This record gives sequence, C-alpha cells and structure tokens, in this order.
Amino acid sequence: MFWTVLHRAVDVAFLLLSITILVLMLNMTSDSATSGVFKAELEELRQDVKLAIDRSSTYLENKLNKLAETQDIYQASTSRRVEVLENKIKVLEKENKDLKVFKRDSTVLIQNNNNVQQNNNK
Repeated sequence: MFWTVLHRAVDVAFLLLSITILVLMLNMTSDSATSGVFKAELEELRQDVKLAIDRSSTYLENKLNKLAETQDIYQASTSRRVEVLENKIKVLEKENKDLKVFKRDSTVLIQNNNNVQQNNNK
C-alpha cells in the first residue's frame, strides 16, 4: 500500500511537472509571437521616425536655400545701389570742381571787364 501511494504521488508530481512545463512552453511561444509583433511594430516606428526626419530636413534645407537666395539677391541689389551712388558722387565732385574753376574764371572775367570799363571811363 505504501508503495502504491508513493507511486501515485510520483505520478501526480510528474503530471504537475508536465503541466507546468507545458504552460511554460505555451507562454514562451506566446512571448515569442508577442516579441515578433513588437519587433515588427518597432521597425515600423523606426521607418516612420526616419521618414519624418527626412521630411523635416528636406523642408529645412529648402527653406535655407530660399533664404540664401533672397540674401544673395539683396546683396547684389545693395552692391548695385552703392555703385550707382558712388558714380553719382564722382559726377557731383567733378561738377563741383568744374564749377569752382568756372567761378574763378568768371570772377577774373568780371574783374577784367570792370578794369576795362574803368579805363574807358577815364
């Protein structure tokens, strides 16, 4: 009788052990399937993040290129305006020099004319 009870106890222990192993195996396959789904979702998330980064960098690059182009246009326009103003200043300086020379000549002419008139009056 003792051996029969012992034998049944061992059988029950083996049954419990096999059920435990079976449950663990099912959980492992379930975890494996869950980890596979998680890996797929993680890869999809990586692709979404990479796509968002690519779009943002492309947008910023285009914005930067437009700003650089605008700055180049402004700089060229400013350079042209400065050149025009410098040329106008040179022309004005030349005219001013010509006017000074003309004033001297006209003053001399007026003085000579006055001298001539005074001599005629005498």
